[in-house]
Formats: sequence, C-alpha cells, structure tokens
Amino acid sequence: MLSTGSDLSELAGIGKDLAGKPVADLPGGQDLLGKAFQTDVGIENAPVPIGDDGNAWFEVTGVTADRDRTLDEVKDKVIAAWKHDKVDEAIAAKANQVKDRLAKGEELAKVAGELSLEVKTADKLTRATKPEGDLTAAVVQSAFAGPKGSAAVATGSADQSKLVLLVADAVVPPYFSGAPELVQSSQQFSSQVANDLLAQYTAQLQTQVGMTLNQTALQQALGQGEPQQPDF
Repeated sequence: MLSTGSDLSELAGIGKDLAGKPVADLPGGQDLLGKAFQTDVGIENAPVPIGDDGNAWFEVTGVTADRDRTLDEVKDKVIAAWKHDKVDEAIAAKANQVKDRLAKGEELAKVAGELSLEVKTADKLTRATKPEGDLTAAVVQSAFAGPKGSAAVATGSADQSKLVLLVADAVVPPYFSGAPELVQSSQQFSSQVANDLLAQYTAQLQTQVGMTLNQTALQQALGQGEPQQPDF
C-alpha cells in the first residue's frame, strides 16, 4: 500500500515504510517507485524491468490519505534532531573559541595541549588538492581564504566534527601556463575575454550602422541556447 501527500509520501517515495525504515528487497528500486506514484488504484500497469533477471509487475492496492504525522509519531525524532543541533552549536562555539585564540597569536601546541586536541599537519596543498580523510573540501577552501598566520574553522569528515586550522605558511608557486590547475581558469578567462570583445564589437556596429542584434540567434550560433521556432 502506498502513502501519498505530506511527509508520509516523502517516506514512501524514497522506499521507506511509515516507520521511516527502508523497505527490504524492493524489486525495481526507484524505477518501480516512480511508476507507482504515477498510477492509481485498480489500474493495470506495465512491468518494470529489473536488469537481466526479468520484470516486476506491480499493482497499487490502496492509497493512504494525505495527512501530517502526529506529535506522538515524530516526538522521538524531533528530540533527537534538537539534541543533534545543540551538540552542533556547542562544537561550533568551542571551535570558534580556539580559532580566536590562534588568531590572537597563541601557539597551536599550547592551545591543543590544554584542550587535549590532536594536531595534524598537511603541507604542499594547492587549490586543486583532492579531499581525503580529515582533509575535507571545506578545509582546503578555508586554507586559501586567508594569508599566512590566519586561522579558520571548517567542517570535518566525521558527523558533528569541526577542524580548526592555522595557515603556517603560504607560498606563491612560479607561473607555468601548462600547470593542470591553471587549465580551467585559463579556459574561463579566454571565454570571458571573447564574450567581452564580442559585446564591444556588436555595440559599436549598433552605434555606427544602426543594426539590431538577435540575441537568440547569436546564442544559438555560439552554442549557448536551445533552437527556437522563428516568429512570423
């Protein structure tokens, strides 16, 4: 039986029962769920392919009326979510206190020792460094957000964890046009320059000869828009 409407349909739509637990061994997976929510009770439906094993035939036997769950149904989850948020707030506040101490010049080893925190070092980082382990994408981004000596707080890889980082050194590498990390930036810059030159050129033509520019046709020619039927 399927549930529709409100948060009950949201559970069923992702393959969970009314208790919020995943439905085990659901043939067809999301494909079957998508088709089930497009039909109704008593309608004969086309089977859903399930890989090389065959097809899954299904029938909607009933639909639960749209309703919000009662407080008794969600009380435990609400309390758990509230506690989770409060722990997050406490961890973030503590992390910011540590960051502020480091930003004022206190030694990292001293602060970490007082709070029994583990100190790790990551060197030779670039903006293109791939996240791995404790070195999350947020940590890499924060490391390049300030100069040498700056401190920051970033989200850790584990749930409800924060990392406080201190930029011990910052080195500007020698310029090399073929460096992999510069390829995307170079392409974006070239595209922006080309667009600026095109805009200046068309603006000059409009001024000198009184021409008008069909923006839709131009975008299609540049591959930036979908073809549209002309107006007659």
